[in-house]
Amino acid sequence: MGAFPCDFDVDVSLAVAASEGGAITESGVYVGKLTKCVHVTSKKGAEGYEFEFKCNDGRVGRYITIYTLSKVGEPIRFGVNMIHALGYLLKLPKIEHKQVGEDSNGQPVYGVPAVCNRPIGVMLESEDFERTDGTPGYQLKVRHWLDAVTKKTSTEKHNNVAEPETVKQYEEGAAKRNMAASTRIEAPASAKPESKPEPKPPAQKSVPWTHETQPLNDDLPF
Repeated sequence: MGAFPCDFDVDVSLAVAASEGGAITESGVYVGKLTKCVHVTSKKGAEGYEFEFKCNDGRVGRYITIYTLSKVGEPIRFGVNMIHALGYLLKLPKIEHKQVGEDSNGQPVYGVPAVCNRPIGVMLESEDFERTDGTPGYQLKVRHWLDAVTKKTSTEKHNNVAEPETVKQYEEGAAKRNMAASTRIEAPASAKPESKPEPKPPAQKSVPWTHETQPLNDDLPF
């Protein structure tokens, strides 16, 4: 017979945490905060920043990487622009790097803590890919940083436009795609040619890209 279990008080914070922590796996517009921003270097020498984003409903996007320098030290314009856009939307006058920890070899890890734990919006794109071992995965890419309240891009905010046109167009396009998918009519069974069903390979679960399962963007061309 096992030991008699102990009674305990219900912890509300633990109860809330039970429904949090799911992963962001789909493209979309999200509002929340960055919980991590560290400087990283790819295996081929490209440099950039790795982010972790937590949206307001508790879901988390990890290993979101923006590269700003190629392996030969040339600026990657899209990445550079994205970092400046993030700083502008967060009203930061400067991107300042500080040591935020150490890696597994005891070397210092630098990041930009000033961008973390502040309200921010982001338009993410989820891309499927095949890892080096042949298994499927996905990675999240930043398409736009957004003002957390208005959902305007940095350009829209700077130009003082009335509406967040980029997000509006994205959501209208997504709604049309969803409607088309839901109203697609299958051809009658009698109109379909007879064919023998082919055996399906066992389904493989798609898991997120991580530094452990995939070297840091080893296939980067830069």
